[in-house]
Amino acid sequence: MRLGCRVTGLRRLSSGFEVTLDSGPDRTLQTDAVVIATPAFIAANLLEPVEPRLAALLRQVRYVSTATVSLGYRRADLGAYSDLNGFGFMVPKSENRQILACTWSSTKFDHRAPADGALLRLFVGGDSKEHLVENMGDEELFALIQSELKITMGITATPLVRRIFRWPKGNAQYDVGHLDRVTEMEQLAATIPGLYLTGSAFRGIGLPDCIKSALTTVEGLMLQAQPLAQNV
Repeated sequence: MRLGCRVTGLRRLSSGFEVTLDSGPDRTLQTDAVVIATPAFIAANLLEPVEPRLAALLRQVRYVSTATVSLGYRRADLGAYSDLNGFGFMVPKSENRQILACTWSSTKFDHRAPADGALLRLFVGGDSKEHLVENMGDEELFALIQSELKITMGITATPLVRRIFRWPKGNAQYDVGHLDRVTEMEQLAATIPGLYLTGSAFRGIGLPDCIKSALTTVEGLMLQAQPLAQNV
């Protein structure tokens, strides 16, 4: 187990891989298998010397920057929405608003706020609004979000709690032809024994999809390990 170090290089050996690290007593490791669960553009850099065609396909997966802004209020300050009877709302592009969606977290999940409180989580960024995430400071972004809530929900109160979580280039975009490219990636990866790709860049960005992808990867590792264990 190596923590707190980065992988800076990957080389295919006659059997397995050589992994280069940026720190630690041993800067190179020899492994039977490699699982890459990074964003696709990071995976592409690592795999360029291993399989350039696979690296080129990985670079075609586009990413956008997003952020979530969580605001905690007294329920009484929400006016007409004080009962939060629902799960939130999404905003179509035709509305030309600065937010993508607002989820009422304390309605969706227990224990997110006290009985007399409410927690709202708003989403910003994406295709046409990345600059809000990448260029705006926290205070400016908070002010923008509160002005959007005033327009969409009529909320004028100052939140009791506020947090911003930014995800620069953190959301994979499945452009037209994505699944065809993923199939080609999987075919190329299958020609390299011990190489496994997993994560949100391939067949689903949600947590259930990522868990499914990880379980498939674990199954592959276990199948690979069986003959190795028999030879010990």
